[in-house]
Amino acid sequence: MGTKTHAYFAVFDFGDDPSVVTTLMRTEPTNAWVKGEQYVTASPNARRTHSRWTIDSGLDQAEPLEAHLSALLARLEPSHAAIARVAQLFPAHIGIAQYFYEVNPQFELDVDSLRRFAKLGLPLNFDQYCLGADEGS
Repeated sequence: MGTKTHAYFAVFDFGDDPSVVTTLMRTEPTNAWVKGEQYVTASPNARRTHSRWTIDSGLDQAEPLEAHLSALLARLEPSHAAIARVAQLFPAHIGIAQYFYEVNPQFELDVDSLRRFAKLGLPLNFDQYCLGADEGS
């Protein structure tokens, strides 16, 4: 099984109404939830621990990191001013989650992408998980 990647822009701790962020961003989120909401899982008592509003890259998780970052930049750059306003009011970052099924995974961030992300003025948060060959099935 290959690497799975998820790239997104996230806004946190905006209170009990995701429409606050939607209004500021002037676009609908890919996902949004509020602290205390129930997860849709087999555990009925599981609750969200924070409020979160996200826009993701829109790509399948099998696509490489570089493709996710390019697609995410294309979605976010037209909203640069809105992102700056939101980031002044609430914690926000670019998140990348990767699930590896190999021992020595690699990825490369090209200089142009790094410059484009830097212009957005947001931190990049990487969550990387090496799950091992037997856990990807």
